Amino acid sequence: MSAASRESGDDRGFTLIELIVYMALLALVLGGLGGVFLAGLGAQRDVASSTSASGEAQLVSRSVVQGIRNASSFTAGTRDSAGQVLRARVGSTDGAGTTTWHCAAWFWSAADRAVYTATSVTGPVAAPSASKPAGWTLLASGATLPSGVAAPFTAASSQLAVELLVAGTEGRPVRVSTTAASRPSNTAGTPC
Repeated sequence: MSAASRESGDDRGFTLIELIVYMALLALVLGGLGGVFLAGLGAQRDVASSTSASGEAQLVSRSVVQGIRNASSFTAGTRDSAGQVLRARVGSTDGAGTTTWHCAAWFWSAADRAVYTATSVTGPVAAPSASKPAGWTLLASGATLPSGVAAPFTAASSQLAVELLVAGTEGRPVRVSTTAASRPSNTAGTPC
């Protein structure tokens, strides 16, 4: 085979410059795709965090509002360094129209930054003795007071105001700002 046929265009391959250009273009494309992927992961994390905080805030709001609306009486304790307790005597009616009463309580822990709830059919719910009270159910974590608010639960006659910021495990807090009024239908029995 002659030297002229060995140098034909079919056997040449890529030059070093062409390989460098292709590698640079590939690096740019992969870098752009990686940036889009990382931005998507960050956005997904933010949405999940906000959804978690919103769900916990709704759980606190629904629990307290439903309890107070079905209460014959309630008392919001004084806020101290441990937090604040809200107690209510709550009625529930069965299909036959019979109302049964139980004591319900909600506790905002200042140290744990959480909201808990507990119920008792035998009498008042005992005040928690620790920031993470045993026997109480966690409703929300990352619960703090909004700026200018002294206590999460404020009672005025048969009205209760709830003011909290709930951030969940991480993320931007969601504000709980609601009021509820008790509808006493039976005031007989032991207050909680």
